[in-house]
Amino acid sequence: MRAPASSVARPEPNPFESAEAAALARQTLNVGGLGIDWDRIDATLADPAARLDDYRSLLRSANAALGQLFLANTPIEQLVRDRAAVVDRHGGAADRARRSPAADLFANPAGSG
Repeated sequence: MRAPASSVARPEPNPFESAEAAALARQTLNVGGLGIDWDRIDATLADPAARLDDYRSLLRSANAALGQLFLANTPIEQLVRDRAAVVDRHGGAADRARRSPAADLFANPAGSG
C-alpha cells in the first residue's frame, strides 16, 4: 500500500542555494569567488567604528560564503580551516572591543565603581 501523495516527505530546500545566500556570500568571497577575502574580513574587524551589528553581519556573510564554497566542492579540510580562522579572528576582535576603554564606559556609564 502506497502512502498518499500529500504525506510523502519532500527534501528541505538548501538555504545555501538561495539568491539571498549567494548575495550575502559575495560580501566575504574573494574576487574570483573561490575563497574567503581575508583582507575584507580583517578590515571589518579592525575598524574602530565597527558595531555589534557589523560583527554579526560579518559572521552571517562568512557562513554564507563557506556554504557557497561547500556547494562548489571546496575540500572539507579547507572549509574547516577557514571557519576556524573566521571564528578566531572574530573572537580576537570581540575580545579587543570588550577590553577597550569605550567598553568600560558603556558598561559603567556613570563612571562610578
